[in-house]
Amino acid sequence: MVLNWIVESPKCDKATASLMVLSADPDLYFDHTAETIQDFEKTVWNLLQKILEKFRENEFKNSN
Repeated sequence: MVLNWIVESPKCDKATASLMVLSADPDLYFDHTAETIQDFEKTVWNLLQKILEKFRENEFKNSN
């Protein structure tokens, strides 16, 4: 998935990652866990989890 590639890129900044989260309508996903999320929603749920983890670890670069 192209979005995973962008998130994994060292060039991906906080603004880009934030836009991805907001565009995904996160309220639909954050009420679920890995066990409760529907199969057809797992790709986006996993991407959002990856983005959140990278934010927690401060792994995104700052925008200039």
